[in-house]
Amino acid sequence: MTDKMKKAVITGPKQVELIDIDVPEPADGEVLVKVLAIGICGSDLHYYAGDQIGERRIVYPMGLGHEFAGDIVSVGAGVRDVKPGDRVMAEPALGCGSCEWCKGGKSNLCPSTRFCGSPPVDGAFSQYYALNEHQALPIPDDMSYDAALMAEPLANLLHVMDMAELKRGQTACIIGCGPIGLLLLQLVKRAGAGKVFVSEKVPYRRSLAERFGADVAYDANACDAADEILKATDGRGVDVAFEAAGDPPAVDQCLRAATRGGMVVIEGITPETTVSFDVRAARRKELTVKFCRRCPDTPEKALSLIHSGEIEVDALISHHLPITEIARAFEIVYAHIDNAVKVVIEPW
Repeated sequence: MTDKMKKAVITGPKQVELIDIDVPEPADGEVLVKVLAIGICGSDLHYYAGDQIGERRIVYPMGLGHEFAGDIVSVGAGVRDVKPGDRVMAEPALGCGSCEWCKGGKSNLCPSTRFCGSPPVDGAFSQYYALNEHQALPIPDDMSYDAALMAEPLANLLHVMDMAELKRGQTACIIGCGPIGLLLLQLVKRAGAGKVFVSEKVPYRRSLAERFGADVAYDANACDAADEILKATDGRGVDVAFEAAGDPPAVDQCLRAATRGGMVVIEGITPETTVSFDVRAARRKELTVKFCRRCPDTPEKALSLIHSGEIEVDALISHHLPITEIARAFEIVYAHIDNAVKVVIEPW
């Protein structure tokens, strides 16, 4: 193994550079992963654009990336559960393990969580990356690295589904059909939802939504989804409204599209910290509104759903690009061009 590796860092808003740095040595309790596939996530785009997520303000230069899979090539002292040669995916979050939220089974709410590619923790758009051994989860031998990295976002959406309490036969809408919305759509259909409405700006993504079972797919450029959903349901709205666009108007549309006594689950991350909506209308409908932050559970169930074929991920991976083209990769995803859905970087 060479002593140097390629690593991508952002050096300013929408500025990505490839550098050569030393390959890290795994510390006690850590493993060194040869990164073979890593996806660009919507949260990466916030940092790429110069936004902050909560208190997590970026300091340049900064490495991004948390959806990845690869092979363990070496381990630090004390590592017992995994070994060199194991094929693994990354669980990017590592809670402190001792706070009230970690002890209560809600490690996703740990105020001291360390998360790959979220300041101040460096990210994994690189050829090698060191992880705590508990963050390296073995994957089946016949599972592709592409498919494995998709288990991280899918695990988050399993948590969304638990929060939504969607019952068989209930109606739903999903505002935003990027990778998150399209995975969520499959889970909603799998749960036995009745009619499902979706809204999306990008034509290719709308086509995928129809393929995955959306009953109605609105062009978000041409209409207001909430208005159309209310017309289509004789003013009733849907039982569960999912926000998956990370866009302030999408939040408002979900609140308006939800029926009286309905459920709204906010999954997307908006660039703005404040979003306006009609609170009186929401109160009159006695809506339940929940916000999702990552996932308190490890991704084994998500891996199983992908491995069994119950959830399709291959169709969502629209691009494979080498790490030398990572600047172009971010441009494609950020601008929603070239039929981009999930773009995967191959460091090797």
